[in-house]
Amino acid sequence: MSGNNRLLGGRYQFIQVLGTGRRGQTLLVADVHYPGHPKCVVKQIPLPTRNPTTLKFVLNLLKKKIEVLEMLGRDDRIPNTFAFFEDHQNLYLVQEFLPGHSLGHELKPGHPWSPKQVLDVLQEVLQILAFLQEHGVTHGNLKPTNIIRHHSHDRLMLCDFSLFKELGREVSGRAIAEEGRLPQDWVYVPLEQRQGRPRFCTDHYALGVIAIQAATGLPMDKLPDAEDPEVHRKFTTLLQTGSDISISAASLIARMVHPDGDRRYQKAVEILVDLNRIITSDGGELPTTGDARIAFPVKATATPSQSTESQPAAGPGWGQRGRWAALGVGGAIALLAGLLFFRVPQNMWAQRYLQADQTTQTAGETEAAIDRYNRVLDLLPNHASALAARGALYGELGDSEAALQDLTQAIDQQPDQADWLYQRGNIRLTVGDIQGALKDYTEALDADATLVKAYMNRGSARAEWGDDQGAIQDYTQALALEPDLETQAAAYLNRCLSYSNMEQQREALEDCTAAIDLQPNYGLAYENRGLVRRRLNDFKGAIQDYNIALQIDPTSPHPYYNRGLARQDLGDFAGAMDDLSKAIALDPEYLFAFYDRGLLRARMGLPEQAITDLETAAQQCLDLGWVQCYEDAQYQIQQIQLSQGGEVTSTDG
Repeated sequence: MSGNNRLLGGRYQFIQVLGTGRRGQTLLVADVHYPGHPKCVVKQIPLPTRNPTTLKFVLNLLKKKIEVLEMLGRDDRIPNTFAFFEDHQNLYLVQEFLPGHSLGHELKPGHPWSPKQVLDVLQEVLQILAFLQEHGVTHGNLKPTNIIRHHSHDRLMLCDFSLFKELGREVSGRAIAEEGRLPQDWVYVPLEQRQGRPRFCTDHYALGVIAIQAATGLPMDKLPDAEDPEVHRKFTTLLQTGSDISISAASLIARMVHPDGDRRYQKAVEILVDLNRIITSDGGELPTTGDARIAFPVKATATPSQSTESQPAAGPGWGQRGRWAALGVGGAIALLAGLLFFRVPQNMWAQRYLQADQTTQTAGETEAAIDRYNRVLDLLPNHASALAARGALYGELGDSEAALQDLTQAIDQQPDQADWLYQRGNIRLTVGDIQGALKDYTEALDADATLVKAYMNRGSARAEWGDDQGAIQDYTQALALEPDLETQAAAYLNRCLSYSNMEQQREALEDCTAAIDLQPNYGLAYENRGLVRRRLNDFKGAIQDYNIALQIDPTSPHPYYNRGLARQDLGDFAGAMDDLSKAIALDPEYLFAFYDRGLLRARMGLPEQAITDLETAAQQCLDLGWVQCYEDAQYQIQQIQLSQGGEVTSTDG
C-alpha cells in the first residue's frame, strides 16, 4: 500500500479493522505524512443520501458535530480529532489512537471488583462526563469498550462518541425490531435513549450499569435489561446481595440506574459531590430525588396538611412517625421483661433508657433520643423495637443509609411488623428504589390489611412507576376503609390525577371535586381540577379554579403559569403574558414559564424578547441535563431567527 492511490484520503495507510457496526467501520491506520508514521483511528461514517441538496445539508451538520469533537479533544481525557474528509459516499473522521486497553478487558465474569475499585472508576469517568456536560454534550455511547485505560499514564479516557444520530444510523428500537435481534451491549442503553431522547442522565445510567457489572462480577448478558418491568428491583437486589459495596454507595448507584430519567441524578457534578462524601466517609447523606414535573404537582401528599399518620410517599416520608406511637412502648417493655434472668441488670438499664427516651422524643430532641437508643443497643444489640425506633429517627434526620440498616435488622427479627415495613418502604422510595418500596408496602398490607397509609403510599409509588391503574385500585381501597377526612381528600385527589393520566377526564373531574368538597381550602385540589378542566377544553372553568387557588395561596407560581396557558387558549394574549411574567417573578428559575412566554412573545411579534426568554429556558434545560428540552429551545430560537430573515447563530452542540 505504498502508492498514494491506495492510501485512504491520500495519506492514511490501512493497518487493520478495529470494529464493524451499523454506522460503518473503525480502522487503525498509519499517517504516512508524518515521520515515524504515527498510528491514527479512522471512523467510516456512511452518508445516507446521494441527493446533492440533502448531502450538502448532512455534511454541514456533520461538520458542526466534528467541531464539537475538536473542541472536546483539547481535554487530555478525550482523543484528539485531527481531520475529516469525504470519499466514495463515506465521511472519514481521523482521531488520535489511544494505546491502552478497554475497561471491558478488566471486567472478568466471576471476579467482582473491590468497592474501592468500583468507586475509583465511577469518580474518574464522572469527572469526564462533568466536563462534557459543561459543554452541553452527552457521550451517548457509553459502555466498557469505549472507556480506555491509557498505557502510558493509566488514566481513563472516553472514545467513540455518538454525535451522529441525525443520520439515522443510530441503533433504534424500530430498527432492531425490524432486524429481530438486539445488540449485545443493549443492556447499557436506557429507555429514553432507545426512544431517541438521550439526556445527560442517559450516560449516568450506562455508567451505573457498568459499576454494577464490576461490583458483582456478572457477565453483561446476566444483567437486567431496561425494558424489564422489574429492572430497578433487580439492580438494587444485585447491589445489596451480590456485592460488597456499602449501602450508601449502593443507594447512589441505584439512583443512577433508575428506569425513570427524572428520578436519576441530572448532572455528573451532583453525583461527584455525593460520591466524594462516601469516599471520604464524612457521613453526608445522599439527597433524595425531587419531583421533576415543574408545571404543577402531579401527586398530592398523603394528606393535605401535616399529619403523623400519612406522609408523602415520594417525599421525606417521616414526619413524627419515629415516636413510640408507631412502635408501641408497652410492647418494648414487655419484651424486656421476658428476657433471660442472667441479663436482668442490662435489661433494667435498657428499660430506663427507653423510658427516658420517650420523654426526649416528645421534646423533639431527636439526636439525644438516638444517643439513648445507642445505649440501649450497646446493652441489647438485637433489640428489634429499639432498632426500628432508631431507624425511624435516622430517617427523620435524612440519614437514609442508617435508617435502612436499622429497619432491616428489626424486620429480619420481626417480619410481620406492618409499620416497620411501611417505614422502610418510605425510605426505599426516597433513594429511588421504587420496586423495593412497593414490596415493603405490599408486605405491610399483608400483615395489616387496614393500614390506610400503606395503601396511600403504595398508590403513589405505583403512579410513580407508571402503573396508574394499580394506583387507582390502592386509592379506592384506602377510601373503602373510611379514613379521616384529610386522608379521604388526598385519596380522591391522587385518584383524580391517575384518572386524568389515563385520559378518563370525567372520572378525574368527579374525584377532584370530591376532594374540594371535603377540604374547601385545599389549593392544590383547585389547581389540579383546573388541569383536568383544561384537558376537557373547559378553559373558563379552569381559570375559575386557578383564581381560587391563587386566593388560597397567592405566593405560588404554578396557578399563575397554568392560568396563563388557559388564557392563551382563549386568545387573551395580554392576560397570558401577565400571568407568565408573574410566575417568573415568583420563581426566577421557572423553566416552563420562560419557554412558553418566549413562544407567546414570538407569536405577538416580539422576536428579540422571545429569543431572550428561550435562551434562558435553554440554559436552564442544560443546567438540569435535559438535552431534548435544550434542543427544543434552540430549535425555537432558530425558527424565530429564520422568520426574521437573519442568520441562525445558535447550534445544538
